[in-house]
Formats: sequence, C-alpha cells, structure tokens
Amino acid sequence: MDNISTHLPVISIDTRGQEIPHGSVLSVPWLEEDEYTIPYARIRPAQSETEEADEESDFETSEEPEKILVSIAFYNGKSNGAQVNPFLREPTIDTDALISYRGRSSLQFPKKGISIKLMKSSNEEDPREVFGMRQHNEWVLNGPYLDKTLIRNYLMYNICGEVMAYAPNVRFCELFVNNEYLGLYLLIEKITMSDYGRVPITRTRTGERTTSYILELMERQPPEGRSIPQNYSHYAYFMASTQEFEVRSPAYKNITPEQLEYIQNDLSRFEKVIYSYDYDDPDSGYSSLIDVNNFVDYAILNMFCANTDAGNLSTFVYKDPKGKFSLCVWDYNNVFDNFFRRHSYGSESLSFLRQNAQDVNNAFDEYPTDDRANNEFFLSDRLWFDRLMRDEDFTRLLVYRYRNLRGGVLGEEYLLNYIDDTIAYLGPAIERNYSVWATSFLTENDLLIPATRNLHSFDDAVAQLKSEIIHNGDWFDANIESIYQFSHESAVKQLNP
Repeated sequence: MDNISTHLPVISIDTRGQEIPHGSVLSVPWLEEDEYTIPYARIRPAQSETEEADEESDFETSEEPEKILVSIAFYNGKSNGAQVNPFLREPTIDTDALISYRGRSSLQFPKKGISIKLMKSSNEEDPREVFGMRQHNEWVLNGPYLDKTLIRNYLMYNICGEVMAYAPNVRFCELFVNNEYLGLYLLIEKITMSDYGRVPITRTRTGERTTSYILELMERQPPEGRSIPQNYSHYAYFMASTQEFEVRSPAYKNITPEQLEYIQNDLSRFEKVIYSYDYDDPDSGYSSLIDVNNFVDYAILNMFCANTDAGNLSTFVYKDPKGKFSLCVWDYNNVFDNFFRRHSYGSESLSFLRQNAQDVNNAFDEYPTDDRANNEFFLSDRLWFDRLMRDEDFTRLLVYRYRNLRGGVLGEEYLLNYIDDTIAYLGPAIERNYSVWATSFLTENDLLIPATRNLHSFDDAVAQLKSEIIHNGDWFDANIESIYQFSHESAVKQLNP
C-alpha cells in the first residue's frame, strides 16, 4: 500500500481476519467432466468429500450467502489525473460493511465480484454517496476477468445511461483487501429503489397491499417467499421450466404475503394481455401496460452488443403501481463475442457436443462461426419479445430507433473513441491490474470456445472488441430491416385468427 500511486478512486477492505463467503457456483447441466475436458471447468472450486451434487434439478438455488462484517474505506480519485498515494490522506468514507462474493459463473474466476452493504453497525444501514454516485448503502464491485479489455461493463452501462431513463451508474476504482492489491474493479449501483435515485419507482408505504416492485428473471430457484412461481407465462409454458422471477424489491425482510400475491397477479395480468389474440390492440393491448420506448431501447442495445443473457438471465423488470412495466439493463461482461461459447452456435451446439465431441475445441472449430442471420435478433424468441416482435408497430419502432441511435451513441466513431478515451483515462492502472492478473492471458487459463477466440494480450483484446463493434454495426446497418420478417403477415397469421 505504501508504493501505490494512482489517480483513480480506491477502496480498501479489512476483513478482520475472516474469509469472504460466497454462494453456490453456477451448475452447468450439459457439462459432463468425465467425458469432456474444457477450460471452463478448470477453476471450479472442488467439492469436498461431504458435499454431494444436486442431481434432482437443473436449478441453481439463490439462497443468500452468508455475509461478514468488515471495515471499508473509500478514497476519492484525483480529477486532474495526478498520481498520488491515496493512503497518505484521510479516507472520504470510513465505515463498516456486510460483504460476500457474488455472481453466477463468475464465482469460478479467481478475481471475484463482491456485494457490499454499508452499515453503521451489524444491524443499522449506512447509506452514503460514493465517488459522486447517488446515496445508498448497497453496491456491487465487479472484477473484470473474462473481459481482458476490462471495459465492456463500463462502456455499455454508460452508453445505456445516455439512452435509457435509468441505467446503473458506475465508477472505476482500485481494490485492496487486507492490504493486498487486487487490481482494477468497477463499482456499480445495485438495481434497487431508493429515496435518492436509482430505479425510478416510489417506495411502498408500510401496510399497503399494492407496491412498487423489481423482479429478476433467473435460471435458478429463488428462496421461498421471494419467488413468483405461478405467473401466467410460467404455468402457460411461455417460460423455460428452469426459469423463475425473483422479487428483488421490496426487500425479503419487508415484503408481505399480500404484496407477493399482488405482484404475481399484476405480472400475470400483463402476461395474459401480451400472449392474447388482442396483444396488439392500441387501447387494451401491450402498449397500454409497458413503456414501449423502454422495451425498444432495451432490445436494440442488447442485440447490438450481442448480450445473449438479455431476456433470459440477469433480466430486471420494474413497475410502479401507477406506472408501466420497464426493463433495466444489467451485466455486459460477456458482450461483443466474449461469452464462453460463441453465441451464434445456438442451442444446437450443445447437442453437437454431447453426441460428437471428444475434443471440445476441435468440435467447435468445425462448427459454423458466422450463422448471424438467425441469431443477431435473438430476442425474437425470448420471453415477451417473442410476442412484441410479431407486432409491426413494434418492429417499425425498432428500425427507426436503431437508425437514430446509429447516428449517435451507437455510431462506430463514437464507440471507438469512447474505448480509446476510457483506456487513456485508466492509464497505468491497466498495467497495475495485469501485474496481479497476468496469468489470465496464459493459454492454460483460456476460457473461450473455440480456443482461437482466446486473446493473450491486452492490445489484442482491445483490437477484438473494436473489430466486433465494427462487424456488428456493419451487419445491423445492412440487415436491420430484415427484422420485419418477425411481424410479417405470414409469421403472425396464427396469432390473428
């Protein structure tokens, strides 16, 4: 700590001799380690002899991990870019916090994300304004590991913030835990309501049945009392059997059974409309219940960057009792072709693997790599969007809005300059980060399939990100109007008897 000089904000955590706890690691139902050896499994924590795998279900449970009470200090950065030792001055904030590791598949990585809840004591919250972001006590530290550029989340959260009414604010920072330097992290606003900002919904008054709420669509089973197991799309099989909505707000400790019932009924009312024959009615159809512009922007932003979790995992929806359903963006670590498996393979690749693959990388190398026509518009078969994109008014808005954004924040020059400016801002912090995490570039730590997608230097990673942005932009420019195929009369005649 004595040798650090940085212009970035710094967070220092003292765990008081405790180990940071974490939840369960994402289960991968299709992976059979006795048959296939893939890099994805190499850093999975080993099971103890007393642990047994759950063979009953493909769900990953989302029981809240145990949290530990720690000391945490925040040091503001230098806006003039001066490199200084932050520990030679008093911290901006010095308080306690409840923390745990967080994430799903990212829990497998040696550089882990951390959930932070600022506390005055073990049972009293301590909301603070942190690094210029709105006052709150709940924060997320994202540690970019799979993303070798370090900036995908930063880039997309900021781009989304320029487009949508709300996107989580973010700040780069450097992290120390127990005086050990752990590299570059991104501090992110957790998706929640607040009297000071964040998700734009009103706080529920005590005792009321109707309530504002935030839901997360996930592929794991929420704890009892937080799940919405009987919404219409679930029991009518429009959702995958492994998916459920979890109530993220109101908080578990505050929500009442009556409010949970209200949320389930309110969600089902919307879903019964969107999956009805009258879904496109201008007065009583989906447009009377959702913020259409919000859904359009969400679709464009996520399809453009190939965030294939959208509408499937890490998908947040919020609603005020007097408002309409809206979506909130989350998690862009895997975008622009940075996911474990190239997204354009689709689900067929898993069958291909099960039946044929002894050498996983060779198998994927032999599979088509540019089947874009059926995959770039992947939201067309995701929950709710599978009906929205059958409406010509909605697809017309998608095309119009894409052209508009392409002339601005989704423009090639704008995005490439944003990347260059971000890298220049981070400066020597990039080299410091990789003084700790240089092993992520080693071939034995490759995580992407096929193996040729793995990048072994920071410069190559940035070049790949820029190339993918150019490629995606060129493809959407040439093909955006083919999105009308989903709302063409021949595609929707069965919906309009």
